Amino acid sequence: MKHVLFTKIKFLGLLAVFFCAMSWAHLADAKVGKATGLPIPRFVSLASDEVNMRHGPGKSFPIAWVYRVENLPVQVIDEWVHWRKIRDLDNIEGWVHKSLLRSSRSAIITNDLADVLDQESGDTKLVGQIGRNVVVAIKACGIQHCLIEKGPVEGWLSKSQFYGAFGEEMFGN
Repeated sequence: MKHVLFTKIKFLGLLAVFFCAMSWAHLADAKVGKATGLPIPRFVSLASDEVNMRHGPGKSFPIAWVYRVENLPVQVIDEWVHWRKIRDLDNIEGWVHKSLLRSSRSAIITNDLADVLDQESGDTKLVGQIGRNVVVAIKACGIQHCLIEKGPVEGWLSKSQFYGAFGEEMFGN
């Protein structure tokens, strides 16, 4: 009897250690920026209609690309002091000074026509359509849809219709 009890306790102890190790491994996988402590990757928007992407984190590095679309969504994938390594819709990567990025969220439509709905789920009605490459503001995101705004049009877009939010990401209202 004592041996069975000891074996059960030993098993439960090993099980607890396993689950703790799994939790710690998950935390180790969650990357945060060294400069900000914010999650990596994360979406941000370009703060200007002229943003120089450089080959490295500093003005001494040559310009690789010039973006000419304000509010274009990009992912921050690394940080170094005042510089952020970003990735765009086309998977182009480079470095941008943090002053040229905003935390406000935006999306760029990737479908030929994206359907804007009056509500996130249930008995939805079409309130408008937005064409490919149009940049919209994101106000909130649920599991599958985000609340967007572009001029007088406000409604819900499926995450599959744009670039600017991660699949399971939820924020806002």
